[in-house]
Amino acid sequence: ALLLLTWTGTASYYSESGCLGCSPTLTMANGQRLDDAKLTLAMIPRTVRTFKLMNKKVTVRNRKTGASVVATVTDTGGFGRYSRIADLSVATKLAIGCGDLCKVEIQL
Repeated sequence: ALLLLTWTGTASYYSESGCLGCSPTLTMANGQRLDDAKLTLAMIPRTVRTFKLMNKKVTVRNRKTGASVVATVTDTGGFGRYSRIADLSVATKLAIGCGDLCKVEIQL
């Protein structure tokens, strides 16, 4: 049987112009630079390490509208302390119609 891993909760977003805790060069945990136009997201470090999610494709779904997109986990972040499960890139946020905060379901 195929095991589907699902995380449900609130996502925020980050961008090239507003990235709390980012390096000055906007280098993400996978070594690439944050790009507002790419379908990427950051997840909680513990989750990324435990499930070996770095550079994996996941489906991100807006729980309110049902809109979804496939995005790549490229980063980790400290947004867990704000009770958020992910930080979406601008492209990912726009693709599923999210505002600043959004209830999402992320599925591997």
